Amino acid sequence: EKLKFSYIIEAIGNLILNFLLGKFFGITGILLATIITIFIFNYLQRNKILFDNYFKNESIGLFYREQFYYAFVTVVSAIFTYFICKMIPFTGIVHIILIILILTFVSSMILILGFSFTSRFKQSKQFIIDNFLFKFIGGK
Repeated sequence: EKLKFSYIIEAIGNLILNFLLGKFFGITGILLATIITIFIFNYLQRNKILFDNYFKNESIGLFYREQFYYAFVTVVSAIFTYFICKMIPFTGIVHIILIILILTFVSSMILILGFSFTSRFKQSKQFIIDNFLFKFIGGK
């Protein structure tokens, strides 16, 4: 109910940006307009409404800092694994298998290392230990 107005504003903003960016950049501008609209209205505005109405005691600034940190670690992981994969001298099926292994293990290790310092990672790890791990080894 609190988002009704937001949907109308989003549609108007998307139309205006579609016309403006579409005129200068064609289909790329229309796609860019949609991405900008989604970011501004779906992410920024709706999170503000959510925090103002439901998470009144929580900090939206802390939420955005966490989101920025998660995005930063993910981009670093992607760039690092990209450059490692570019150094693979093999071709064919060996190349594909090595890339899959690197993407799976190296990026996972970077993400685990980057996220292991966060409180959400620690809470998730404890949740898994408490609810799943001991059930498999005969505990709780």
